[in-house]
Amino acid sequence: MITSLKTYLKVCFPLLYGHLIASFILLRESFKKYKYDSYSETEIDLSPHNSVNDVATSLFLRVICEANYENVAEVGTYKAGRICTLKRLVPQINAYGIDIGPTFSNKFHSYDVNFQKYDDELSVLKNISGKTLVICRGTLSCMESLQLSNFVKNLSKAKADIAIYDLHPNFLFNNNIDVINRTNHGSFKTFYHNYNKLFLKYNFTPISSSEDTSDWLSSPYGSESWRFLYFHAPTI
Repeated sequence: MITSLKTYLKVCFPLLYGHLIASFILLRESFKKYKYDSYSETEIDLSPHNSVNDVATSLFLRVICEANYENVAEVGTYKAGRICTLKRLVPQINAYGIDIGPTFSNKFHSYDVNFQKYDDELSVLKNISGKTLVICRGTLSCMESLQLSNFVKNLSKAKADIAIYDLHPNFLFNNNIDVINRTNHGSFKTFYHNYNKLFLKYNFTPISSSEDTSDWLSSPYGSESWRFLYFHAPTI
């Protein structure tokens, strides 16, 4: 016998129940106050080994091997586990790790990877030649719209392909929407960006887009999921 509305919804409408629970959790979290250290001012100790179950590393590895990239640059390398792992598995690539923190203020070479500080001009791409792939895991969602637009514009000029593994809402963007605020914790903000629309604007070719993975749900009760996107650079 069904004794409560909660039980009724859970039994008869499990998907609706899940979305209601997820919405409640998101609403509750939005009222919490978090304190974040400034990422751009935090020293990072490199950790050159990534876990074997890291999905982003596996997806990036397949793209690198199938397309025979000569150069791979990770934007938002953090502790460098992913780019170091890729270099170890595909030793013939020229590997670059880029980030905004003070650890990367001066160029250095470690674990057979070249490291340097991120800049909006993507100067790292100006100093390399050959077929190049830029990889980003959870990085672009931390950029505001103007910064991301400049990033894509400079990526287009460099004729570099890009593979992205980032959070995406479990619905498709309306073409009139460019960005949706995801979190706002003072100086730390994240966004859902309409990557398909933005990269098409700069003449990239979508190989795997968010539409292709619209059924990627970590759980039927989630409001967001990690999506893989892959774009080829413009040829002219």
